Amino acid sequence: MRRKRSTATRPLFPGHLFARFDPMVDAHWGRIFTSPGVRGMLTVGETPARVPEAMMAEVRKADCDLAAAPPVEQFAVGDEVEMTGSLFLGLGGRIARLDGKGRALVLLRSLGGSEVKTMVTFDKIIAV
Repeated sequence: MRRKRSTATRPLFPGHLFARFDPMVDAHWGRIFTSPGVRGMLTVGETPARVPEAMMAEVRKADCDLAAAPPVEQFAVGDEVEMTGSLFLGLGGRIARLDGKGRALVLLRSLGGSEVKTMVTFDKIIAV
């Protein structure tokens, strides 16, 4: 039985919180480490690092771009797909394996009838 396809969105920086504070003034910044879901803090030594405002603007823009983009389609082993990018554009095949990182090993049907293995990212295939 084949699994049902689903869609998912993932956080840009899982387990990280961006906070604006002055560690030299706010003595309680260590509480951030105990916030639910927080796994790390960017530091220089033991002091929180300052992320330049220009870099934060890029992070906010990337986050907005991801929020506006359609969620990544998840595939299942055995799904029939068609290549939408790379040199195999338009070739059909089936998913043999998923790596859990947004990539699939696809067995492409070549013109000679044999199968060619290629590892591709999800954005290079569509379900058929």
